[in-house]
Amino acid sequence: MPGLRDHRGRPALTVPDDVVIVGASAGGLAVAEALRRKGYQGGLTLLGAESHPPYDRPPLSKQVLSGMWARERAHLRPADELSALEADFLLGDPAVRLDAAAREVITASGRRLRAQAVVLATGLTPVRLHGQDGLAGVHTLRTMDDALGLREDLLNGGRLVVVGEGVLGAEVAATARGMGVDAVEQAQVVAANLRGEDRPYVPLPYFWTDQYDTKIQAHGFFPSGARANVVEGDLGQNRFVALYHLGGKVTGVLGWNMAKAARLHRSRVADAIGG
Repeated sequence: MPGLRDHRGRPALTVPDDVVIVGASAGGLAVAEALRRKGYQGGLTLLGAESHPPYDRPPLSKQVLSGMWARERAHLRPADELSALEADFLLGDPAVRLDAAAREVITASGRRLRAQAVVLATGLTPVRLHGQDGLAGVHTLRTMDDALGLREDLLNGGRLVVVGEGVLGAEVAATARGMGVDAVEQAQVVAANLRGEDRPYVPLPYFWTDQYDTKIQAHGFFPSGARANVVEGDLGQNRFVALYHLGGKVTGVLGWNMAKAARLHRSRVADAIGG
């Protein structure tokens, strides 16, 4: 009721009769599940731009892209658990406008959703290059459909250039190589040339494999006679990074259950060989 105050004299909070959650991925699902766990019994609507039920995104660049997993295996919850939430999932109809004063969300199809509370859990949108849309063979990787479309092209073989050398780009390149595709990452060379170095692109070999519970990453070259030196981790703990040296140069880096640390040392190999 209007005018109600709590014991400190502040306006009392009221529980909304209904909630619209904009975003039906991990964040939106987590909000819906938390509300039900806390006993909320009002109306729940989750609005998603994609036609898929909530799914986990990290496998897109690895298991889904490689074909090790069917798309259903990436789903965050089975259908019966989603049904138990007693929530309306409106999928494939992205939100395009929010009237905050009216607490109303308008979708691309013209649907108008009004609720006493609106939660924004939309996530991020990948950067797209100017003129990219409509170009055959040019992909971004954010959604399940993105991963499936990229996989279809990779199955045809050929060459892949990854623009962006972060964790996601590295995972895509590694997965593509595992599928027999020649994949290269060009971020470091682009940056060097922008600094006026006139540096040619020399691909740096990369290999990764999961052997049971051991994750192995190798960057560079490992010639006969190269000396290995553990620079991080501990051999006894089965987690380490080793640099390989030959002729006074770093030729390779080996990561053993320390993927991120190994990648941080990759630049030392690239600088030494000019890659």
